[in-house]
Amino acid sequence: MKIDLQSSDAANESFLDELESKVDDNVDPEQLYRELVPLFETLPEDSPFRPRALRLLGVINNRRDEAASALANFSEGRTLALELGDYREVGTIARETSVVYAWRGDDREAARELLLALACATVTDDRQALARALAEAIRSNMEGYRYNQAGILSHALEAAALADLPPRQQRRIQVNLCQVLNRLGQHENALARVQALKDEIPSPDTRLRFLTLLEEARALAWLGQSDKANASLAASEQMASARDDKFRNYEFQEAKGELYLLTGDHAAAVQTLDDVAQEFIDRELTGRAANVQLKLAKALFKSEKDVEAKKVLASALRNAVTADLTELADRIRSEMIMSQDATLIEDLTKDVETIGGGSGLHRRFILLERIGKGGFSEVHRAIDVRDGREVALKKINLTGASGIDRRKELLASVKNEYGAAVNLSDPNIAKVRELLIKPEGTIFVIQDYVAGQSLRRFYVDGTPKSQLLALLADICSALASLHANKIVHRDLKPENIVIRTDMSPVLIDLGIALIGGQPDALAGYGAAAYIAPEQARGETVDRRADIYSLGRMVLEVWEIKGSTNFGSIPPLRWLAIPRQIRSLLRQMLQTDPRNRPSDLKLIGSTLRLQSRRMNPSR
Repeated sequence: MKIDLQSSDAANESFLDELESKVDDNVDPEQLYRELVPLFETLPEDSPFRPRALRLLGVINNRRDEAASALANFSEGRTLALELGDYREVGTIARETSVVYAWRGDDREAARELLLALACATVTDDRQALARALAEAIRSNMEGYRYNQAGILSHALEAAALADLPPRQQRRIQVNLCQVLNRLGQHENALARVQALKDEIPSPDTRLRFLTLLEEARALAWLGQSDKANASLAASEQMASARDDKFRNYEFQEAKGELYLLTGDHAAAVQTLDDVAQEFIDRELTGRAANVQLKLAKALFKSEKDVEAKKVLASALRNAVTADLTELADRIRSEMIMSQDATLIEDLTKDVETIGGGSGLHRRFILLERIGKGGFSEVHRAIDVRDGREVALKKINLTGASGIDRRKELLASVKNEYGAAVNLSDPNIAKVRELLIKPEGTIFVIQDYVAGQSLRRFYVDGTPKSQLLALLADICSALASLHANKIVHRDLKPENIVIRTDMSPVLIDLGIALIGGQPDALAGYGAAAYIAPEQARGETVDRRADIYSLGRMVLEVWEIKGSTNFGSIPPLRWLAIPRQIRSLLRQMLQTDPRNRPSDLKLIGSTLRLQSRRMNPSR
């Protein structure tokens, strides 16, 4: 567009309106740069349009990979807008500034800018600006991998403020929601939304159509529909190659690498993701590069290239630390120690400690109360501010462990607790959400907080025997779920069972669990009052060790503790136990595990039947 050197304010405003529309439509940034730059030759320094022009130049420069120039443009534009008292423009500049920081993984600066954008939109009573700031908050949360928060904002915006946005921005929010749903594992919901959205996006809007096809491919791949996923990916490739847009091609290659990973072609995934990661590193998009490097490390682990995988993770962490991105560094450390279901935790914690760097964990959790304490650990009920959920935050101080052996035991316990629970979906087994580590070596195990009282409290409070038997019967199903996944709890006792307010039990503390196929570094551990004889001797155990512990808890219903020698139990106390339960206990508490029952369904039904006989009203 040719600029009239004598253009009036009306002409400047018309030109900027047209340019802003092109920016919103994602027109080639090099073309827009050539159109906009000549305007600054004629636009007076004190022109009321200069802040807006500088803001648009900043957006264009950011898309041209000129982040430093973009931030300089925004800073100059904000100063001028403040001098003019144009708080609407101040807010818009803040929103666009947040994009620059979010792309590069700087969550804190992005959040500060978005807060200013929201404040300005509120002060100026600009509903569209408010909606666009919220929309950018969604994308900022996605860049920071806070998908739960992004999902909450997406649904809220969809319900209350979507109509305040221009049509393209409305569709863009719908695409963002599909992205969030896929990353939250809600692939069927994502697929349904994507397929409904495809028909609504106009053909010229290749950017949104491209992103929609990528999410369709992801959803289909996760749902096991590989052929359809490849077809969607091929369609997106045409849109990536039809335009000279390197960033779009990187996005396509990243999705392609993900699909390779999902379908088991790990060698292709490694090659593809390695190329994309390097491109993002070269463009100083530290956050995006780290995300791809985490996927690359997973592909390398799957290819049994553990050394290369650890190098990739270390590189991602170093880049985050160098860029002073503490929240990103925390996330990478977490991914490092959770790799391979935490089986490599000992090696990886050494790498974490040598790399170092700051941590933002003190900002992430609000401690409410301490609910447990041990020799090297303590557990707090806390709020995770990333999604507002209550969690049980177990803090394990590795630096306080004296001796290599004790440190190894603590690491093995953390590994077991995460590796045993992370892939289980049983509501009666406490879910381990995440492992975190501070550079100095303190590990945090993050579990969903289970509100309720321990089963021990029910024993102490004199709960009727019929009710205790019913609770133990319910525990059988949770225990069966563990055993079906080749996991032996090995620390089954009343303190490790929480009874919710609805009277459903939850198994907690899998710190010494035995996971099938993995080395046993904690043989011989367990609570003396409940441990099976073979476990106490440090021998190999199987699920029948848990049967023994459960039997001890059943015996304790009749306040009999500390002995499995039935001859030493006073006859009157032994005979006070119902005949069917006595028979069951004789089997469950056999010294030789080969003589114990292993059918938890039968044990549970026996306990439940006796509970009803003792209290017919239940």
